[in-house]
Amino acid sequence: MTVQIAKLFEAWPYWSFFASRIDQTVPLVLSLLLSGEAVAGEPGMVGWAFDLDELKPLLLEMFCHQNELIERLEIGEDVNERVTHDFMEAVQAFFN
Repeated sequence: MTVQIAKLFEAWPYWSFFASRIDQTVPLVLSLLLSGEAVAGEPGMVGWAFDLDELKPLLLEMFCHQNELIERLEIGEDVNERVTHDFMEAVQAFFN
């Protein structure tokens, strides 16, 4: 699944502009794009630890593509700032 999501991101790197911030779309896609490892939890449970060193470069790449889209379509900077702020709130809610 991670390979397919990475290919989708490569083919359509503007997804962050369109992703729903209301549901779990942002955390789900980011969790599929980031590598990590299984970690033991409570007995009978397993968790997943993300490589958070990959998060910042991934976000920077996404926002570069988003900025490119904003410029090309001549969408206002105010829209870009609002979309970026909302996206980052969804990221922070998941990773904090």
